[in-house]
Amino acid sequence: MRTAKVLDRLKAEQAKNPDVPHYDSMGTPWPQPPSDVKTAGYWKKLEGRRPARGEQPCAFVVSGHGSRYNPTGWVAAYHLSQTVEIRRRQAAPQPERLTTAARPIAPEPLPLIKDDRDETRQRLDSLARLLERAPLGGQVLYLDTETTGLAPTTNDLLEVAVVDDSGTVLLDTLVRPRRRQAWPEAQAVHGIRPEDVATAPELATVAAQLAEVIEAADALVIYNASFDLGFLPARVRKLAAQKAVCAMEAYALWVGDWNDYHGNYRWFRLTAAAMAAGHTWSGQAHRALADTLAARSVWQWLHAQALPNPRDV
Repeated sequence: MRTAKVLDRLKAEQAKNPDVPHYDSMGTPWPQPPSDVKTAGYWKKLEGRRPARGEQPCAFVVSGHGSRYNPTGWVAAYHLSQTVEIRRRQAAPQPERLTTAARPIAPEPLPLIKDDRDETRQRLDSLARLLERAPLGGQVLYLDTETTGLAPTTNDLLEVAVVDDSGTVLLDTLVRPRRRQAWPEAQAVHGIRPEDVATAPELATVAAQLAEVIEAADALVIYNASFDLGFLPARVRKLAAQKAVCAMEAYALWVGDWNDYHGNYRWFRLTAAAMAAGHTWSGQAHRALADTLAARSVWQWLHAQALPNPRDV
């Protein structure tokens, strides 16, 4: 049975992906995973399969690494239907080679091959579907937050900003924290000091404004959506999650740098994506408004790329 400390940690980590099922082989308090939902490492090692390119995790399971009482954490998992067989290259005929005992040498292991054509098609299909969820010209909004730390269960929202597709600022406000009095590590990143938010609006006031803004949106683009959504109040988070599209996921699909260990495409910081998009910073990076405008540039740049038709790849 998991200790209370481990359960609290796992629950905090689960908040990063609230809309995806979570399973634990120990069965409490999370249900046991279905037999056809496994990690990428399991599919590869025991079944000779891997997640198809562009597939997103259908669930998360408690990692088998570490002890049963202190597991590593949640690991992305995929349904059997999301995987493809790892194909191996046919061995080319080899001239007979004999040892001094005139016995054939065993053939070398067959190398794995990648079907780059299929993988590229799947990746671009996934990117196109993601971009279609927030088309330019519609009522698309962009959101970013700054916080006192990484875990929503123990940290506070400090700042939130929302702009529309034209760059018009709809909301840009500091938020008075409820739990933390100081946050030196986070402050070193975004520069927001305790005295800056001492007289800022309370979360309830900001939540009402934020809900009104998001209500009118068709889509809400966020760079690293699961993180920012985790810090929104429950009522606003539920509304935002229904419209949220992750620009970080889209940029990862565009780059296409596959990570076999994690079973997904490598994620990049917003500053790297903004640089690729040619974004000109109009404020300090790692502040909500500046980052929101950078996310907008990345999203519009991705739409503007001359993407080949996935069927023609």
